[in-house]
Amino acid sequence: MEDDFFLPIVYEKLREKFGSLISKKRERFGGNVDILFGEIPIELKVRTGQKTAFVDTIIDEKYKPTGQAAAYAAVTGLGYVLLLDVPTKSPTVTNLSACVKVVTRQFPEAAQPTSVVVFIFQCDTPRPSDAR
Repeated sequence: MEDDFFLPIVYEKLREKFGSLISKKRERFGGNVDILFGEIPIELKVRTGQKTAFVDTIIDEKYKPTGQAAAYAAVTGLGYVLLLDVPTKSPTVTNLSACVKVVTRQFPEAAQPTSVVVFIFQCDTPRPSDAR
């Protein structure tokens, strides 16, 4: 789902707006990073088959995709993780502030810490007017 659905959609939208600043993993790094926005890495993840929504999870420096994005962001000190979450349990209304989280990673060999912004796109969420 990640390579056949999420990656093509995000890549095409970004490429449409920013042209040659956007490159896919196969064009530059042989599969190490999903998309590059100039020198800024964008790691894509898809989460399926889980009952609960990912926005309820604590995301910190132990969340593996943040480490991947941070490792690729040695030059810029900034990376992104875009997570498409498709929970199976009845969805609940989510506060938008819960969908964006920032994780700071420090590597011993790097002089500056790297910030990784995690955006969670939760699918199958009800309309706010349906909340009880």
